[in-house]
Amino acid sequence: MDEQTIDLLVGIGGIGGIAGSISAIITAIISANQKAAESELKRLAKRVETLEKEVSEEREKNQNLEDQVDTYMEQKRELKREIHELRIELDEKDAEIKRQRIVIDEQRTTIENLKRRVEELETALFKVQEEQKRAGRHHGTTDSYSS
Repeated sequence: MDEQTIDLLVGIGGIGGIAGSISAIITAIISANQKAAESELKRLAKRVETLEKEVSEEREKNQNLEDQVDTYMEQKRELKREIHELRIELDEKDAEIKRQRIVIDEQRTTIENLKRRVEELETALFKVQEEQKRAGRHHGTTDSYSS
C-alpha cells in the first residue's frame, strides 16, 4: 500500500469516525429532546388531570348551587302562597271586625236612645209625682208611692 492509499483509508476512517460521532451527537440530541419531550408530556398530562379535576369540582359546586337555587325558589313559592293565604285570612278578619264595629255602633245608638228614653220617662214620672203631690195637698191626702 502506498502512502496515498493509507492516507485515503485514514481519511475515510476519520470521516467515518466523524460521521459516527455526528450520528452519536444527533442520537444524543434526539434522545435528550425525546426525554425532554416525554418529560413535558408527563407535566402536561398531570396539568390536564389537575384541570379536569378542578373542572369536575367546579361542576359539582355549580350543581350544588343550582340545587340551592331550586330549593330557595321552591321556598319562595311556598312563602308567596302562605302570604296569599294570610292576606285572604286578614281580609276576612278585617271584614269581620268591620261588621262587629257596625254592630257595636248600632248597640251604642240603641243604648243612647234607651238612656234618652229613660231620662224622658224619669222626667215624665217626676212631673206626674209633682202633680200628684200638688193634687194631694189640695185634697189633703198624700201619695204613699211618691218618693
